[in-house]
Amino acid sequence: MVIDASGSARVPMDASRHELPRLQLRLRLLLVFAFYLAAGKLGLSVPYTSGNISPLWPASGVALGSVLLWGFEVWPAIALAAFLVNFFRPLPVMAGLGIALGNTSSALFGGYLLRRFAGFQPSLARMRDVLSLVLLGAVVSPIVAASIGVTTLFLTHVRAWSGPWSAWRVWWLGQAMGVLIVTPLYLIGRELVSFVRGHFLLGSFRRTCGDWPTRRRLGFCCLPICHLGCHSIPRSRYGDGWYSDGSVRSLGYSAQ
Repeated sequence: MVIDASGSARVPMDASRHELPRLQLRLRLLLVFAFYLAAGKLGLSVPYTSGNISPLWPASGVALGSVLLWGFEVWPAIALAAFLVNFFRPLPVMAGLGIALGNTSSALFGGYLLRRFAGFQPSLARMRDVLSLVLLGAVVSPIVAASIGVTTLFLTHVRAWSGPWSAWRVWWLGQAMGVLIVTPLYLIGRELVSFVRGHFLLGSFRRTCGDWPTRRRLGFCCLPICHLGCHSIPRSRYGDGWYSDGSVRSLGYSAQ
């Protein structure tokens, strides 16, 4: 604070410029924390989960989208929210810490791959961005979370599957589906709202159909992966037989 010639106090311009980025960072951390926590709670309520490994984990899409939009500095919000999602579950504290480490590392790893090797642009305006999001973001980066998560549960003596490989597949699938479904909406949320307002409020069906070919690429790229994922959920053995509906039912408890 500086006292000018008139005796009034004013804040230096340089100080105000430094305070603005700090405020933006705090707001972003708060938003990421709230979105991840809500998405994590939603993921634990997915059918065939029952508080166990979820075949759909929307929080992974929130985490990767946040890193792509706002950079690696949002990792504390992701880590804290990932830990709190599991803190209130019947899990050892060390298991919750390990799972939070895996989910955070997965988002950071995916963001690094997309930025470093694909020149990713969050607008998803290029087919290259869409394909890199599917391959690097949804296929490769969830390997980190699934591997660390399953290893953590094994080391903490938490059994939540009929076999480690089945648990790894479901964990990877949940992370991948979350990225495919949530991350695109997270990245283009503002543009999507503007698009819906401009077309539905004006009732311009012709314009909507006219813009459709340029906007359908994301859906056509993601739908085959989603379809494959739905049919790759391993069948669990419980008691005397196999579940015919392919649902995921575990013998213990765990979370993502």
